[in-house]
Amino acid sequence: MKMLNLLWTLMVLTVALTITYGYPSGAPPQACGTMTPGHHVEAQTSPAPYSTNISQTSYKGGDTITVTLTQTGKNNFVGFMIEARRADFREKQDEIIGFFTPVNGTRLACNGTLGNALTHSEQAPHGPLTVIWTAPAKAQGHLVFKVTYLQDFSTFWIDTESPVLYDPTAPPLEEPTTPHGTQPPWSNFNTTSCGTTKGCYSVPQGCSPTNSDCQYFVSWRENNKDVDFELYAKDGEYVAVGFSHDIMMPDTSVVACSMNKGFVEVSNYYNKEYSSGQLYPGAKVGLNNTEGYWTGNDISCRFSRAKIITTDQFKNTPSQSIFNLTQSYYLLVAKGQSTHGEIMMHSVKRGEFPVVTPDKVDFSKYDLMSGRAVYPLVKLHGCFMLVAWMLTATCGMLIARYFKLHWGSSTLGGKNIWFQVHRTCMLLTLLLVIAGVVVIFVYVKGFAEWHNDTLLDLHPILGLIVTGLVLLNPTIALFRPSPTAEKRPIFNWVHWGIGNLALVAAMVQIYTGVAMPGAFVGWNATWLFIGWLIFYVTVLLVLEFYERCVLARKVTDEDTELLDGIDKKPGVEEGDTFQTVFLAIYLTLTFAATGGMLYLVLNGT
Repeated sequence: MKMLNLLWTLMVLTVALTITYGYPSGAPPQACGTMTPGHHVEAQTSPAPYSTNISQTSYKGGDTITVTLTQTGKNNFVGFMIEARRADFREKQDEIIGFFTPVNGTRLACNGTLGNALTHSEQAPHGPLTVIWTAPAKAQGHLVFKVTYLQDFSTFWIDTESPVLYDPTAPPLEEPTTPHGTQPPWSNFNTTSCGTTKGCYSVPQGCSPTNSDCQYFVSWRENNKDVDFELYAKDGEYVAVGFSHDIMMPDTSVVACSMNKGFVEVSNYYNKEYSSGQLYPGAKVGLNNTEGYWTGNDISCRFSRAKIITTDQFKNTPSQSIFNLTQSYYLLVAKGQSTHGEIMMHSVKRGEFPVVTPDKVDFSKYDLMSGRAVYPLVKLHGCFMLVAWMLTATCGMLIARYFKLHWGSSTLGGKNIWFQVHRTCMLLTLLLVIAGVVVIFVYVKGFAEWHNDTLLDLHPILGLIVTGLVLLNPTIALFRPSPTAEKRPIFNWVHWGIGNLALVAAMVQIYTGVAMPGAFVGWNATWLFIGWLIFYVTVLLVLEFYERCVLARKVTDEDTELLDGIDKKPGVEEGDTFQTVFLAIYLTLTFAATGGMLYLVLNGT
C-alpha cells in the first residue's frame, strides 16, 4: 500500500508541475529565441488586442526611443516580453538589438552583445506601459519591436510587431521574394516517377503528399550542376532536409523551407551540435529556383541546390558548413515551428519526430528509399532499464518483502535462499542501471540539452535521481548495523524507503522512456507496460491482504529487515501453497511482459 501511495503521489506531482509550469516573474532564458511562454498551450492566432507604438520612425546609433505597449481591447495584459529585431529578411533576424532601461514591474532578460530584452517581473494588470530603448553605438539596419503579450496563463499572442524603425544608412527594406504559388507545389509532385526519374523518401513508406496520412516527403533529381529537391511536411511551419555523414544531428548541412511573413523562405543552415543556425551571409548560397507554399497547416517547397559550392561563393561563411552533394549522405528530415523565418526546435511529438534514411543517398541515383534509421544505443539503453526495473528489481524486492520464510531454514552459500535471491537481483539491477546510464551518456556525448519540453526534460533529470538512489542503497547496506543494534530499525526503514522511491521513480521513467520520440516505440508498448504495472500493483495488494487478513500477521519493522540468513519469524509456514502459486504466476507473467517490451523496443520503427 505504501508503495502504491508513493506511485500515485509522484504521478500527481509530475502532472501538477506540468500544469503549473508558468513564470510569474517573467520570461525564462529559453524563451529568448522564440518569445513563446513555456505554458504548453498554443499561442492565439487571432489579431492581438494590443499595440506597440514607437516615438519616431527612424534612428541612428545611440538614439533613445520611447516604446509604448497598450491595449486595444477590454483586457489589460498581465505579462509581456519585448525585443528589437532586424526587419530585413536578408539580415540575421534572430539577434536581439539595443538596450532597454527597466521600469517598475519589469526586469531585463536575454542579455547579449548587441542588446537585451525586457519582461515583466510580476504578474499584474498593465495599462499603457512606456519603456525606453537605446540603440547600439552603430546602427544595425531596419528594426521592429517584437512583443509577446500575455493576457492570462493560457491566452497569449506572439510575433506582434511595432511599425518599422528605419535605418537611413541601410539598403531599402524588401519583402521575401520566394513565390507563394497559386496552389501547393505538392499538388503536382509526381510520385509515380519515384525510383525511375527521381529518388524519393517518404514517411509512411510510399505515401504521397496528397494523402492525408503523409508526414514527410522528399525527392531529388540530378540536373546538370544542381540537384533539384521537393520537400513536404504535414502540420509544420517549416520543413528541412539535412545532409549528414551519420544518422546524428551534429555536423549536418541543412536546407530549410520556412514561413516568414506569409512567404516561404528557403535558406541554408548548419547544425554544429544539436541546434540549427542560419548561415550569414551564406543563407542563399547555392540555392536557386526556389518555390514554396504553406496552407496554414502543411508546407511544401521546391529548390535547386548546387552540387559544388565554390570558395568565392562563401565569402565570410565557413566553407565546411555547406556540404557538396557529390558525396552520399544520410538525409535527416524534420519539421516544426518558425519565428520570423528562423526555424525553431523540431517537433518532438510521437510520430512527428525527425526521420533519417536507413542508408546514405547517392544523388546521382534514383533510389526509392524505405524505412528509417534507428538509434541502437537508445534502444540498448531502454532494454537495460526494462530488464532492471520490470524484472530484477521487482522480483528482488517482492522476495524480500513477502517470501522471507518461504524456504525455511534452507541456505545457499551460508545465507538464506531468499536473501541470496534478493541480493543477486539487486546486484543485477545495479549493473544493468550502470550499463544503461553509460550507454546513453555515450549516445548524447555527455548531458542532454534542455529542450523546454516536460517529457524530454523530465526523463534525464529523473534518470539521474534514480541512478543516484540505486548507487546509494547498496552503499548504505555495506555499513548496516548488526541485527541487534539500536539503530538497526532506522537503517531498515531508510533502506526500504530508498529502494521503493527508486522503484516508483523508475516506473515513471519507463512510462516516459517508451514515449520518447527517439526511441521509435509505438503506443502498444505503453499499453503493455501500463497493463503490467496494474498487474504488479495488484500482486502487491493481494500479498499484503493475504499476510494481514488471511494469516492475520501484524506487519512490523522486520518486514523491512535485511536478515543475515538465520532468523525465522512465526506466522507463515514454509512453502505456503498460495504464495508458491502466486509467485509462479507473477514470475511467468513478468518474464512474458518484459520479453514483450524488449521485442517492441527492439523492433519499433
